[in-house]
Amino acid sequence: MRLTYFASSGRIWDRMAWESRVQFLQAVFFTFSGVGFLLDLANPRPGRIVHIVFLVFMGGAIGVAYGFCFMRAPKLLPLLVAVHVVLALVLTPHLGSLAVDWAQVASTAAGVDVIGCLFAILLGLSMAVEKGAKRAAVW
Repeated sequence: MRLTYFASSGRIWDRMAWESRVQFLQAVFFTFSGVGFLLDLANPRPGRIVHIVFLVFMGGAIGVAYGFCFMRAPKLLPLLVAVHVVLALVLTPHLGSLAVDWAQVASTAAGVDVIGCLFAILLGLSMAVEKGAKRAAVW
């Protein structure tokens, strides 16, 4: 796959100016922090301040970690997934349940909208990354 090779070669990251790198990571952070709000809406007990702050910040931080890993060190992706899963397991006792019953969420119109928004965000971001890779290849 050309995109995977291009990203793994590090050429995208190396060709970007420092300001562009920061702007890219900020865009990823704010895109995925929005996912945190949507996950809070899908939670059985939405609106708890600690959960909102946690989901929004961690959504952005994890998005940045995945974005950076994909652009700079794709071989570390399995390690990042493992850290992501371990963090979810370790932090759950301290914050209470963050589990989402997706079947229950999908049973309401608002829940279907939440799921649709999550897919649209992920699809849009994947297209933006692919478009950026093709544009960088032209440079």
